[in-house]
Amino acid sequence: MTQPMMGQGLSTSVKDYINFLKEDLEEMFNLSEIEATKYIQESKFRKLVGEFPDQVLHYETDYWAEIIYNENK
Repeated sequence: MTQPMMGQGLSTSVKDYINFLKEDLEEMFNLSEIEATKYIQESKFRKLVGEFPDQVLHYETDYWAEIIYNENK
C-alpha cells in the first residue's frame, strides 16, 4: 500500500513539522505510520497549515496531535 503524498506544495519547515507531528501521533496514541498520516490528512490542521503556516507552527506538535486525534476518534 502506498502512502499519499503529504508534502506537496509545502515549505521544508512545514514538511518537517508535519513529520514531527506524525511521530507524536504514533507515540502518544499508539498509531501506525499509515494511521497517523491518514489522521493528519483528514484533519482541519491540513487546511489551516496551508492558509496560516506561521500561526499553526507557533504551537508545539503535541498540541496539534491531541487536536487531530480527538477529531478522528
